[in-house]
Amino acid sequence: MKRLRTGILVIMIIGLLWVIQIGTVLAVNTPLPMPVPSGSRVESSSSTLQDVDHSFVHWSHNCAQLSGSDAIYACNQALLLNPNDSDTWTNRGQKLFKQGKYQEALTSNQYALLIKPDFSLALANQCVILATLGRYNEALSACDLAFMGDEVWGTQGESLAWNNRGEVLFTWATIKEHSSRLTKS
Repeated sequence: MKRLRTGILVIMIIGLLWVIQIGTVLAVNTPLPMPVPSGSRVESSSSTLQDVDHSFVHWSHNCAQLSGSDAIYACNQALLLNPNDSDTWTNRGQKLFKQGKYQEALTSNQYALLIKPDFSLALANQCVILATLGRYNEALSACDLAFMGDEVWGTQGESLAWNNRGEVLFTWATIKEHSSRLTKS
């Protein structure tokens, strides 16, 4: 019984730390507040679950459709309402990647994979992010895992993972070739 209580306590502490870490990630990356369309505010204590759902759908949609800092802001707002949405974490990672914020993109993608470990799209995105960071072995592993995942690929389909894998192999081979030329001369 004592082990069970200790185990539950450890799980609760880990969960709390995870929530704190998500809040920190979102707070650090949230730009100044932009105007919120009327009817989608969730601040009042009288808001209903339907209001929260509507707000999440609104922010999640904007996260997927917008670009730049507006998109990241929308992703952050959606994640504050539902931090367990792997699609929003993946979209956030894509937006950060496009801005050249590769480490933050990797973190967002890792959150998506914590929620849904077999998410093919997140794994395919992870492949590109890791390759960009020069972590080619891990990148290839992520691409290979994407093929064994849930087959949810988004709009680009499975070709996304094949293209990403090809780019990783090409880049890695090119780097090895240049490296071997340098060591010979």
